[in-house]
Amino acid sequence: MSLVYQHIRQDTGEVFYIGIGESERRANDMKGRNDIWHSIARKTKVIVEIIKKDITREEARSIERKLIAEYGRRDKMTGVLANKSIGGEGDNIGGSKPMEGYEERQKIVERIEKVIPDKYKFLGPVQYMAMLMRKREEKEVHYKEYA
Repeated sequence: MSLVYQHIRQDTGEVFYIGIGESERRANDMKGRNDIWHSIARKTKVIVEIIKKDITREEARSIERKLIAEYGRRDKMTGVLANKSIGGEGDNIGGSKPMEGYEERQKIVERIEKVIPDKYKFLGPVQYMAMLMRKREEKEVHYKEYA
């Protein structure tokens, strides 16, 4: 049996992570989380709330996907969640494998984290790179206008 849980910021009451697991142990485990999750958890206490339990793995995956789509993801700049996928993968429930290319993406994120100036550390690597890309696009538009 599986369950669906959410992590809530104690300071604002805002949901910032949706997850699934086979037990409440995973919901309460603070290890093995992504960089966005940790940047939030460093600022406030994390409240763990079980949304639904004693459901099938497929039901859990479906609920997780629905909630992630509803709240939106920070890395895609569509919402508030620290989740980095559309959901449904779970915490290796039933021995599923990590997403393809995960290790390579993590190495890139770690390299970016090392070069982020202190005043932008709050953004996290994905948001920082998105900001740089927007600035670059703005400059290109500016140059085209006056070229």
